[in-house]
Amino acid sequence: MKRKFVALLCSFMFIFLGVSYASEYILISPAPETTEQEITEQEKTDVISVLLNGQYIDFTDENGFAVNPEIINGRTMVPMRKIFETFDMDVEWIGETRTAIARSAGKEITLQIDNEKAILNDGEISGEVTLDAAPLIIEGRTLVPVRFIAESLDLVVDWDSEKRTVIILDVSSIVERIKKEAPIFYNYLSELKDEQDSYIYDIEGTGTIKYTNDEDKSKNENLKVVLDGQKSKAANLIENEIKLKITGKGSLIDALKENKFNNFSINVVTDLSNLKSYMTSSTFEDTILEGHYTEMDINDFQVMLNSLLVGGEDIEGNLKKTLEETEVTVSSSNSFLGIIEMICMVANDDNFSVTGRRTKTYKLKFEDYLEFTIKVEDGIITEQKVEVDFVKEVGLEKVEVEFEITKEKRTSKKAPVIEIPEKILGVN
Repeated sequence: MKRKFVALLCSFMFIFLGVSYASEYILISPAPETTEQEITEQEKTDVISVLLNGQYIDFTDENGFAVNPEIINGRTMVPMRKIFETFDMDVEWIGETRTAIARSAGKEITLQIDNEKAILNDGEISGEVTLDAAPLIIEGRTLVPVRFIAESLDLVVDWDSEKRTVIILDVSSIVERIKKEAPIFYNYLSELKDEQDSYIYDIEGTGTIKYTNDEDKSKNENLKVVLDGQKSKAANLIENEIKLKITGKGSLIDALKENKFNNFSINVVTDLSNLKSYMTSSTFEDTILEGHYTEMDINDFQVMLNSLLVGGEDIEGNLKKTLEETEVTVSSSNSFLGIIEMICMVANDDNFSVTGRRTKTYKLKFEDYLEFTIKVEDGIITEQKVEVDFVKEVGLEKVEVEFEITKEKRTSKKAPVIEIPEKILGVN
């Protein structure tokens, strides 16, 4: 039974390590994978699909006929009336000139069949735009270029060739949802400022692990946990170094030793200039990895998530810019929207609170056993703390975990020295 507790403890410690050394990019947890069950029949066919904020647009018309999008001359064309209605736009059709005018919230788009010129009016500026593909009528159905329509409405558009899917993200509505459903968390993000080119955070953690057996009290154990490390940044390089040590006597510590988790270390160097990270760990001992770092790409999902979590005054603008510069796929967009869902559920005002004026203290409580504390002064995070008080009982056995990690910013006049590792597995 103790081995179940060991697996539980290892899982918890990895979570804490992730929190303690999480840098500008989330490096431990990859994007949630899309399971086979989550892949719809629509994705398995050759039909062109359009995904708006994680929801597939149904192009069935008012008579029940499906009018599927088509790729014509390399451009995805979609049914005109349905796409405009999806974007809450009213459509006026002028039969004499075969012209459609769509209007909504100060925007006006004018398109004419077989005309590669469109007129875009945003209420302040009206101008002519040259389309990559002109609207056309096929079998009585009017098709228009989806990318032009979406981008004219300030939406982010990308193409997933593997899934044959157009992905559209309405950044404004995504940010507005956070603002509405998690307003304190939104204010926290808005307050944050860019970190300096260099900084140092000291990381410390202490805790206890108590194992009790009501049937045989001689098996009771009390373990001590100590963690220390450092997170530092110099220009485009970030280094996170963590050491975790668990001491005590008994079969539980013996089991942890078997898993090389009683004396654990990890070092990660992240290069923001080429979106790569390099990791080594004490668990690599006695393997071909010993003395080497493994190279990992920072994926698009991590880039998207980072763009949101770094915050700033213009959250929407920064996120939109990042998404436009990133290759957005069905998987990464769904993963990102899943994180938005989680933020709205977990970081709402029932769980996320703030106190203070000049120095603000934000607290996030998760269930009854986990609490995050973040101190922000003049837009800069000066201290972060994670506290856990967890109890797990299985029959007559019980394990209690109390743990606290503090990450505190250190004032330093000298920039830290960080170097990309020389020994990289598969490279040298």
